[in-house]
Amino acid sequence: LLPIFIGETQKHSFKYFIDDKASRYLYFYLILDVSLTFAASDFSDVTGTVRIVIGHFLGVVLPFAIISRNVKDDVALRVAIGCYVLGATVMAVVGTVEGVRHWLLYSSLERALGVNWGTIYLARGDSLRAVASTGQAIAFGYAMAVGFVLMLGLRRVFQKKILWLAGLALLFVGM
Repeated sequence: LLPIFIGETQKHSFKYFIDDKASRYLYFYLILDVSLTFAASDFSDVTGTVRIVIGHFLGVVLPFAIISRNVKDDVALRVAIGCYVLGATVMAVVGTVEGVRHWLLYSSLERALGVNWGTIYLARGDSLRAVASTGQAIAFGYAMAVGFVLMLGLRRVFQKKILWLAGLALLFVGM
């Protein structure tokens, strides 16, 4: 998203990104959040605050600015939702294989590369709670739930109902 954002900033002025109330409220909330976090650290944790600012920029500002400015009609919105659902479906396949086969996908990569990514695998009884590429089982479940709900909205887009039901079932199994 960063290259698209840079391209948009070269085409438009800064006012383009703050011209509506929703944008102003979101940016005000993020500034308030960063300010309160910095104040809670007694104004001493500058690197932690910068990390939060970068996280908010990459995780909130970029997606919001790009999506809210580039999705102009129903067709573009359907395409964006379809892209998310497609990505969630791929993650559902990986997560299902992880869970069924107890395949710790990223733990073998960590050992092979000699790095520690902090991926946490949780087990409940004999079942493994899959993470796919999200890094945490709760985030994976949330991504699957969002994909499932968005897939419900795409029912009329599918010409064959069986494909829509298969997609729903796959996302449900991924949850």
